[in-house]
Formats: sequence, structure tokens, C-alpha cells
Amino acid sequence: MGSRHGKVARTPVSTRDPNLLVAPQSEPSMPVVTDNDRARATRQEVSTFAGTLLDQPSYQQRWRHELALTRILDWFERFPGEDWQDRWLLSGAEERGRAWGPENLTPAERNRLTAGLRIMIVLRAVRPSYAWLSSSRMLGVYAAFRRHNQAETFADIERHAARRNGHDHAAEAVNALTRMVIVTGKPLGEFGVADFDDYAAARQACGSRVGSLPMAYELLRAAGGLDGSPDTLRAAQAR
Repeated sequence: MGSRHGKVARTPVSTRDPNLLVAPQSEPSMPVVTDNDRARATRQEVSTFAGTLLDQPSYQQRWRHELALTRILDWFERFPGEDWQDRWLLSGAEERGRAWGPENLTPAERNRLTAGLRIMIVLRAVRPSYAWLSSSRMLGVYAAFRRHNQAETFADIERHAARRNGHDHAAEAVNALTRMVIVTGKPLGEFGVADFDDYAAARQACGSRVGSLPMAYELLRAAGGLDGSPDTLRAAQAR
């Protein structure tokens, strides 16, 4: 894992993820940016990609969406990184947790900035750490991420979770897998036991629970992931 500007860079995004956000083929003005380099997209490219997240929005919804994106991009551009992920790291947001961002914001300004960051996470232009995600309250970001990234696989995982008859860990297990994709940038099909161990270590280091992780492993395996691995996380770790 390399580092830039004294900050540790995230795991590189896999070039084999076929299910990331894809721009409509009929749109000739879409930016020429591949799915694995959203962090390096220009401001205009990010704006164009962000527009694909809206489904028949009203004027007010589009206005709020564009305003939120403008606010977060303006803030990111205060920092001299080579891409959006660099700027995120250089902003000091990772260390500040819930207090990330400019100081002395009004509640309305904070809400807009947070909405803009949600857009950047769903676009995979920014990938926060497990520690930051554990300490933040990004309401709706996991569900939105699943709708726009590897949607078919996540839908399959959610169907398997629903069959667990309302098990206490089912919803959190799905969120755990979502966090793993957000942080690592890897396709679900490329996860191995080491990724689950890394997740557990990072969550435990910041005092968060990992009780849902065995179920997350089983859900991913039921959806076709972890090919050739044992039936349970415990068995896989023992092996």
C-alpha cells in the first residue's frame, strides 16, 4: 500500500469490477473516465456522473442534488491533492470523524456538505476508512451505494438475508459487506478471508461490533462469492 503526502492511500480499485456505475450508452457527452478511476475524474465529469444517480427527479430534487455536489467539491478543492481521494485524506477528515469539514457551519450548510459527500462515496470518487465510517452518521449512504454499485449481487445478498427470518444480524451483515466494498474498492466476488480479517481488526480497533461478520461471510458465499472457501468464517479462519 503506497502513500502520498504522508497519508496512507486506500487499496487500489480493481479493474475487474463490471458492475460499477455505468454511464448511459446513448449519452454522447459522458466523460471518458473508466469505472476504476472516478477519484481522478474532473469536476465536470463528477457532475455528469452524479446526474446518473437521479431517477426522474423534480426540479427541487435536482437543485438540491447539484447544490450539495457544488458545496463538497468547493471544499475538496481547498486541498492540493492529485485526486479527490487525496484531497479527502489531506483535509484531515479521517482524523476528525463526525467533526469533519469546515468549522462553524450552520445545520443547513452541514446537511448540504454531508449530502455532497454521500454522492462522492456512492460514485466511488472518495473512499473513507473503516474507522471513519464507524464513527460517522451517513444516513442512507449504504442503501444508495448498493443501488448503484454491483446492484445485482447486492440484491441477491439482500434476498438471502431476508430468508434469515428477521435475524438480528442480517441487516448489519449486508451493511458490513457494503462497507468492505466502499473501503477496499474491490468487487464482492474478489473478497477472501483476509478481507474479513482486515474488517474485523479495523472495527475492533475503534470499538465497533463485528458480531454480524460470520453472517456476512455466509451471505456472500450464498450469493456466489468466496468460491472454494469453507462454509463458515470460523472454518475458513481455522484453515
